[in-house]
Amino acid sequence: MKVKEIAALFGYTGQWVKNRYDEGSIPKPVKGDIDFQAAAVGIVGYLKKLVERAEGARSELAKSRSGLAEEDRLLKQQKRLKMAGELVSKKDVELVWAARKAAVRQRIEQLPVSKKEKDEICEELAGSGIEEFLK
Repeated sequence: MKVKEIAALFGYTGQWVKNRYDEGSIPKPVKGDIDFQAAAVGIVGYLKKLVERAEGARSELAKSRSGLAEEDRLLKQQKRLKMAGELVSKKDVELVWAARKAAVRQRIEQLPVSKKEKDEICEELAGSGIEEFLK
């Protein structure tokens, strides 16, 4: 069969058929003719590979979407916990902690005692297990 006839039979263009025999999916024409049975097997095989690749891509997309859905679910859960007061962000803790440290430092500095006594108070606080607190 001629290239144009095979193309018309399968609903493709002559260029599409040429691309298939250039890539080796179907046999090349000999004196302008292509073996119909070999061409049909090659075209069906080519289309089957396309479908398999599309299904593989669809499967990967589904996995990706599933992963995104799980991530979205976890983020929503985290937001609900935070709104319910059961989860506090690190940033929020750091802000509160910084304010508390500044308040304690300020109170120690305002004490009507000598510098030596202020240092002793800080050492006593450090000895109580919060040595990093006043640094």
